[in-house]
Amino acid sequence: MWSKGSQRYRYEYSATKINNELLAIKGDLKEEDAKYQLYRFLRNNVGYTCELFLGIRLFPFQEMAIKAMMVGDYSMFVFSRGLSKTFSTAIYVLLECLLNPNANIGVIAGTFRQSKQIFSKIEDIMSKPEAVMASEAGYKLSKGTDAWTMRIGKNKAIALPLANGERLRGFRFNRIVLDEFLTIPEKIFNEVILPFLGVVENPTEREDIYDLETMLIDAGEMKESERHVWPNNKLIILSSPSFKFEYMYKLYCKYRDLIEGVYENAEEEDDEDAADNAYRVVMQLSYDCAPKTLYDKNLLKQAKSTMSEMQFEREFGGQFVDESDGYFRLSKMMKCTIPDGEFPAAEIVGNPKDQYILSFDPNWAGNTSADHFAMHVFKLLPDSQKLCLVHSYALAGVSLKEHMKYFHYLLNHFNIVGICGDYNGGVQLFKAAMKANYLNHLK
Repeated sequence: MWSKGSQRYRYEYSATKINNELLAIKGDLKEEDAKYQLYRFLRNNVGYTCELFLGIRLFPFQEMAIKAMMVGDYSMFVFSRGLSKTFSTAIYVLLECLLNPNANIGVIAGTFRQSKQIFSKIEDIMSKPEAVMASEAGYKLSKGTDAWTMRIGKNKAIALPLANGERLRGFRFNRIVLDEFLTIPEKIFNEVILPFLGVVENPTEREDIYDLETMLIDAGEMKESERHVWPNNKLIILSSPSFKFEYMYKLYCKYRDLIEGVYENAEEEDDEDAADNAYRVVMQLSYDCAPKTLYDKNLLKQAKSTMSEMQFEREFGGQFVDESDGYFRLSKMMKCTIPDGEFPAAEIVGNPKDQYILSFDPNWAGNTSADHFAMHVFKLLPDSQKLCLVHSYALAGVSLKEHMKYFHYLLNHFNIVGICGDYNGGVQLFKAAMKANYLNHLK
């Protein structure tokens, strides 16, 4: 289904429009005019430009996706698994840096490995001899431990690790690509990533031109509708679909309703992405939208036979689904889960100022079919008179020596003030610990 919605088309990006205009030109153009018209032609004809500069022929759906990334201000792409999402994004980043002066792109994903994959694809594309025209534009890729940077002339794209969002503070981008949006916490998206788009690069220039335009309008020499329209910063979201109770679906519905002009909270919200002049794109594709040669038919048959209908619709059908089909409702489990970045959280090393209780349930069988040898560390919360589980260990099929090593680790990295456990087997554990002098520091 294709829906234009209520927003204004951006005809300046239309390939048909520019092609017809160029066909209608009679005679020769001045050099500066010819350069400008060539730029418009290349920008609007993405498929031709990709083949010219990179030597790559795109499928129609790939060309549509890349063109949508270039046209939209706030875009969301919900694609089936294997629908060349990373490849299309790599092409977009390259073309954006080739065609748009002062492009400053941030490529961010839930893991640094994922954001680097896009740059690895760029590196692979640019290593081919067919990409010689793009290479001669000044292409350079540098790989750091905490950032990968690609430069083409003055334009650049940076792949960054997300972590808890702290490393991203201080960066400013005019285009942000969020890959695997499902893995990005809502809090980090709203409080760290979106503010990147809140500042423009040339505010004083914009204000000066606005004041000049106002003077011309007041003098009757210019109309309000003729004001210069500055390009907006861009946000591009890419992901496979989520469950409907997750934040991604909420954002998907918001973008969809803003496009259709039926968003109920548009007047109440002050979000950057709800601005009246923003152009939004939502593109949702399943496996059957792709050319038949893109997918392995045997893979699809295997997936259909081994996955539940709901899982297949989500992974390959590109559909948001209501709920998991497990015994416990996933939405309830999510509500019981503390969001990433919030406390309490699992602790690898305890806080020296806090006190902890160590509990254990030993098993000495030493084979993988036996019960686990389990140990748990609880933090004391004196204000609420409660305990909070902060560290867990459960393992089967290893020797007593290995369990004792971990027991020793817990005693040395948490301020343990008490130990409790199952009497059966517990005496043996304590004897082994005392023999190894593990308990000398406990009163």
